[in-house]
Amino acid sequence: NLHGSNSVIGRSVVIHLAEDSSRWVCATIKNDNVQINVISTFETTLSGYISMSQTKVNPDADTEVFVVLSQEDSSTTSAHMWHVHETEVTDGDCASTDGHYNPEGINGGAGFTTYNYLCSSMGSDYCEVGDMVGKFEALDMPAKQLYTDAKLPLSSLNSVSGRSIVVHDEAGAGARLACASLIDSAATSLTPETETETEPEEGFSSWAAGAIIIVVAFAATYFLAIFFTKKQTTNYSL
Repeated sequence: NLHGSNSVIGRSVVIHLAEDSSRWVCATIKNDNVQINVISTFETTLSGYISMSQTKVNPDADTEVFVVLSQEDSSTTSAHMWHVHETEVTDGDCASTDGHYNPEGINGGAGFTTYNYLCSSMGSDYCEVGDMVGKFEALDMPAKQLYTDAKLPLSSLNSVSGRSIVVHDEAGAGARLACASLIDSAATSLTPETETETEPEEGFSSWAAGAIIIVVAFAATYFLAIFFTKKQTTNYSL
């Protein structure tokens, strides 16, 4: 399946050896369309990242969500709720991210119990866009999980890019444990070091062009010399 919650996109193929079934070679299954990639990097309390990938200019396409997170002290914890929040993180303060991202106004007065039932049993159309725990599950630390989200646009008016991810305390507690802004990887500009590394390539190209001109000129001179030598020989024989 290439679509929906059971999609194999973002997973991998492993070929085993016949002798002992050990893993021989492997490769990631990727979408060959041009992708938008958004990432939130956690550096305080939690360590790791949550990345999102979706086909470019198609906000209705599935979004692959890859979670790699752990406690900074490497402790094991469980049942962390996590959500996309409305705004990016300001000055490292998770309270600055406002509430859950819910552009469609889902759960307007429906009641918490009713919402949880609809979101968990009826699918993502009944969930807030930013309700990751409702659409999938709570996170256990350390976490390494891949999810496919049919309702998480990375472009268009309701894009989650430029917003944030908030992970809450364990055991379903509401306190905000850690947070990170969701940043479009394409928005990252070249660093000075990267620009410096490209300069030798440009220099090499100029040098190569000069060398080609010299070789062509030398070859032309050589063949002209042969031509005139032959012409002189012919005239002498006459």
